[in-house]
Amino acid sequence: MTHRILPSCTGCLACVRSCPTGAIQGDRAEPAVIDPARCIDCGACGIVCMDEAVTDHSGCLCVAGRAPEQPRAWVDLGKCVGCGGCASACLFDALVPTVVPLPTGPRRVPVVARGCVACGLCELACSLAAVKVLRPGDPALVSLRARNHALLRPTGTV
Repeated sequence: MTHRILPSCTGCLACVRSCPTGAIQGDRAEPAVIDPARCIDCGACGIVCMDEAVTDHSGCLCVAGRAPEQPRAWVDLGKCVGCGGCASACLFDALVPTVVPLPTGPRRVPVVARGCVACGLCELACSLAAVKVLRPGDPALVSLRARNHALLRPTGTV
């Protein structure tokens, strides 16, 4: 089951513009429609829908949130080997390979930039579980950020 647009859609077309696969079609002031064959369940449509007219694959209403409240991808620098698989999987170009000085020497790792919609494709692509999609305040995120900070502290980059 894919994301679905409810009849309460006002036809602002923000979802049409945000869909990376072109799965959403519609006309201004008319409810948009999602083609289930093209929908990858990334959730980009739900993040931008101010009408709260999008439900996710489990039927739960997607609520547009302010950027600080939205989940996004995070990279565990201790696990990442810089293979770039996550960046290749990202349809939104939100993972940017960047050279980071680590205690073991500089390593090219993905840094999450603006544009992450928390679709999870990067997480699925990472065979080392170095990428996680987490919401601010999640205890797992607090732990991951502390580990990354501890790795970067000896290099003077934090």
